[in-house]
Amino acid sequence: MCGDKAGACRPWVLAALVMLSLLACDGDQDPLNPGGGPDPGPGDGPYVTEIILVAPETDFLNDAPPDWSPDGRWIVFSAKLASSIWKTATAPGDLPILITDPDVTIWSDGSYTPGFLGDGRIFYYQGWADGERSMRVMAADTNQVQAVPRPRVLRRFSGPDVGLSVNQSSSPHMFAMSEDGTRAVGHWRSVYTLFWDDSGEQMQPISRSPGILAGTPSFRISHDGRRIAFENPEGLIAWMDFDGDTATIIGEGRYPSWRGDNRAIGFVSADRRSYSVHDLGSGETISYWMSGAELRHVTLSRDGDKIVYLNADGDFLALGYGLLLP
Repeated sequence: MCGDKAGACRPWVLAALVMLSLLACDGDQDPLNPGGGPDPGPGDGPYVTEIILVAPETDFLNDAPPDWSPDGRWIVFSAKLASSIWKTATAPGDLPILITDPDVTIWSDGSYTPGFLGDGRIFYYQGWADGERSMRVMAADTNQVQAVPRPRVLRRFSGPDVGLSVNQSSSPHMFAMSEDGTRAVGHWRSVYTLFWDDSGEQMQPISRSPGILAGTPSFRISHDGRRIAFENPEGLIAWMDFDGDTATIIGEGRYPSWRGDNRAIGFVSADRRSYSVHDLGSGETISYWMSGAELRHVTLSRDGDKIVYLNADGDFLALGYGLLLP
């Protein structure tokens, strides 16, 4: 979990791992479910199990969306500790693995808003580096642990690309990227779409700020980059083409995200009592009963049978996941 470098595990890393092991396990309880889980629902329809991975006893997690790996084995998330990126499996007894290490990098801003690319690499926002005044999207190899091997620059962009001043850097409130790394959506002062028309990291993006996305509290780009699902200021769930300016409304709720085939959108109902998966082709919506907990940044897995989320019911945020059961 700490790489193979001598002295790679610094005291704050060791302290974090000890803390996470304590948060994930309480006495003889299942380490994946320290709270025991909610009642499984009314018993006569689909429902969501809710399983806590990192309990809310300390102020450890950033309020940023977690994400599933394409194969559904890993969850990536952002922590406040040194603004670091971690990943964790959902198997019992597995501890989170530290992906970044600000102590051995030259970054002037911390890491934030992670997600998975289609090949299993992890992308995340990064601020200025080594005197350059550009913001970056970094890519961590599938085997990266504590910045070994070193992450690579995937994309660059500058302040004016996202409505900021020249030489200004700011972490986005939200950031989502397509699986091939060519398209992204981010929220700075306003929401901007970014498109890089080749694979070169030096390329500046084509950017725009669609008026239809003004005031959206949550959004996700489809895995193929062709569409954006979002929640409008009135709490309606909608989708639009990446280059479009009109929306199709599919329901009411929060935190839309895409299934792996880009043909369905999952979202939390407005009353938090169900999780719905809407098929864009058939128009059918399947709703799964939920406990009513205050879940944030809920993200549907690529196979469409799991969600990962932050639970805000306690004093601090918790990381959990759920199975969508018939």
